Amino acid sequence: MNYALIKGDNISKDEQASFLNRGYQKVFTHIQTHGLMPKGSPRGLFYNWDEEKGTATLAAAVPISEIMEESEAKIESGLTYLYLGSNYIRGTADGGNSKVYEMHALLSDWIESSAKKPKMPVVEEYIKGPNDVQDTSQYSTNVMYYFE
Repeated sequence: MNYALIKGDNISKDEQASFLNRGYQKVFTHIQTHGLMPKGSPRGLFYNWDEEKGTATLAAAVPISEIMEESEAKIESGLTYLYLGSNYIRGTADGGNSKVYEMHALLSDWIESSAKKPKMPVVEEYIKGPNDVQDTSQYSTNVMYYFE
């Protein structure tokens, strides 16, 4: 998949939402200026995070090539389902940031317990967010971890 994106290094946790919002505005301007068409929802690409410093290297990204669909195995995991592809696992977090963090923990645990070698970036696909609804309990985010 090809993305139009803006990447930032060492963005503090408190600055990540505003970095992504500014980045999406620039990315969509670039896409329109160059006659491109978005091919999916905006995504946050997380290349690394430093827990001690509370920073991440991330990108505000919008897919600009067709998304190839592949068949996925459905895995029951507690109260939710995960979907396993040939080189990724994903799940949907419905709700605000705490639900997204829970999904990250669930997917990270699956990668570790399955002895898979993770690949970056980790992808957050924003299906429904602050531009769509005010109530954070109505947010919906696909979280995807790739592996070798």
